[in-house]
Amino acid sequence: MFFNSGRLLTVPSPGSLHGVRILLVDESSFIRRLFTVVFQELGALVTSAADGPQAVRIVASERPFDVLIIEGLLREGTELCDDLCSISPGGPKPIVILYTGSVRQYQLRHGRIPRCVDAFVVKDATGEGLAEKVRELLDDRAKVQAGRPASCEIQGSGVLPSAR
Repeated sequence: MFFNSGRLLTVPSPGSLHGVRILLVDESSFIRRLFTVVFQELGALVTSAADGPQAVRIVASERPFDVLIIEGLLREGTELCDDLCSISPGGPKPIVILYTGSVRQYQLRHGRIPRCVDAFVVKDATGEGLAEKVRELLDDRAKVQAGRPASCEIQGSGVLPSAR
């Protein structure tokens, strides 16, 4: 911890997301608020969208996001992931995480994971598992860029995890 002009400042912890730009897309205002708080407490800069068209407008008009987190059961479906990756302005491709509370419902509705998806995550009630996955994928991207092997496999193979 440091003091700056009388204010207490904390040094980001290794698990923090300090300065990471995240776009969170979910139809549920409750989930958007909950996950926004979780990510902001870790230092992330969070923008949220309630649906696919709003997310597309945001991605097209703002500077690039580091991470796109998309609810898998949105009406727009898997096409939204592909659309957002293709319009992301400049810079490297964002990390794309598709998450859902029900793998079975996702399988019935969409049947596949888009190729641009880096991870498929089952939603937990606190958002902590999602935050851990974001940190893990960011760490792996940094390792790959530095020429070191990643610790996790990218899971966007188009194959769905088995329903629980």
